[in-house]
Amino acid sequence: MATKLPRITGHVQPKTKAQLSEISRTTGRPIGQILDVAIENLSVDRKDWVAQQAGYQTMLAVALLMALARKQLGNDQFAQVRDLAAQAALYVFGRLGERPFDIPVGLPMDERLATIFMAFLADDDR
Repeated sequence: MATKLPRITGHVQPKTKAQLSEISRTTGRPIGQILDVAIENLSVDRKDWVAQQAGYQTMLAVALLMALARKQLGNDQFAQVRDLAAQAALYVFGRLGERPFDIPVGLPMDERLATIFMAFLADDDR
């Protein structure tokens, strides 16, 4: 069957050729498709991991600060700080758009997450 896809030719080790043939046989995929996937996986933008790590570290810092603020501030002061933080986030990042994904219903609640969420609530909201 004729194809308009570009052709690539190169030399590889016999072991590599054998492994590629075995992967092709066991997955039922053509060698070209396996190479496409391998190259795509090697080209992954690592910025996603960095963004996830930044979010993780931010969540840790926020949880710690919230725990400290709850101990030091009264309910009114805590509510004012929370409102100020929401205004700052809106100013810096803009209004959040609609979430492009759904959160599966029925996920088990981790007690650690529940503790963090409770730190964000004022006493009146509990």
